[in-house]
Amino acid sequence: MTDLPDQTLAELLNQIGRSDDKACTRLYRHYSPYVYAFVRHRVTVDAAAEELTHDVFLSVFKDPQAFGFKAKFSTWLCSIARNKAIDLWRKQKNELVLQDVDEQILENAPDPNWDFVARFESAQDADAVRYCLDRLPADHREAMFWVYYEDASLEEVAKLQNCPVGTVKSRLFNARQRMRDCVSRWIEGGRHG
Repeated sequence: MTDLPDQTLAELLNQIGRSDDKACTRLYRHYSPYVYAFVRHRVTVDAAAEELTHDVFLSVFKDPQAFGFKAKFSTWLCSIARNKAIDLWRKQKNELVLQDVDEQILENAPDPNWDFVARFESAQDADAVRYCLDRLPADHREAMFWVYYEDASLEEVAKLQNCPVGTVKSRLFNARQRMRDCVSRWIEGGRHG
């Protein structure tokens, strides 16, 4: 996904501030698939992901001048989406407790660079991908989204997730381990997350 040029974005946001429905539609059509993909890595229910995506854009449409051009617009949208997902979890009183792995375990772990994406592609089973991703904790799914779908560095992910780089490494390590186990069970014929 490519961000719109700053000048185009500024014009659209100004038009949205003047209640221009066409500008709202253009901005939504350009960014909503990206925001939905991000949100879908945070929540496991399609309907909730759709609702959160709409909520993100409603926030933007209510105050289009809140974006200060200090970051990429897509990153800013994702920060709004992340906050809305957290609010949803708090509302439902369903916060996740994450367990991080010790750095030494990461260094001594077998095959830490296991490429689960290649495994999924070779298995040609999109259902396995979705099924197994949905069973990961939200912060693990988000870290995977940034690293594997957006090619973000560990440092960038740490900043986006407001945590140390070591925590990002452990989240990715845990996610790869869980994905490998889940996919293996899927391929062997059992859907056990």
